[in-house]
Amino acid sequence: MDRAIADTCVLIDLQRQNAAAERLQDRYPDVQLELSFVAAAEFLIGFDAIPEQGMRVLAEFAVKPVTSDTLQLYARIWNRLKRSGKLIGPNDLWIAATCLEHGLPILTRNVREFERVPGLEILSY
Repeated sequence: MDRAIADTCVLIDLQRQNAAAERLQDRYPDVQLELSFVAAAEFLIGFDAIPEQGMRVLAEFAVKPVTSDTLQLYARIWNRLKRSGKLIGPNDLWIAATCLEHGLPILTRNVREFERVPGLEILSY
C-alpha cells in the first residue's frame, strides 16, 4: 500500500509529535498521506488565529475536493447507515465517502466510527 487518506486525528498527532505519531510513522513509514477536504478544514479550525501556519502544514498533502461522486457516495452511505441505526458523524461520513471514491483506505485511530462503513478499508495505529 502506498497511499491512504488521513483522518484529522492523524494530522493532529503529527503536529503534536506525540507517541501516537511515533506509532504511526513506525507502522506506516512509506504510506503517502492524502486528505479529504473535510479533514483539511477540521485541522484548520485549530489554527484560527494563525491560519497561514495551518496552511503551511496542509501544503504537504494532496487534498481531495468534493465531487459529484463524493456527494452520491455520501448520500448512499448516510442512507444505508441510517437504516441500520449505525449513523456516524457527518464529517467522518465525508471522509469515508472520499476514501471510497478514490479506492483508498482511511488511516485513523477512530476505528470504532469508521468500521460501520461497508467496504471501507481501515488502517489503524
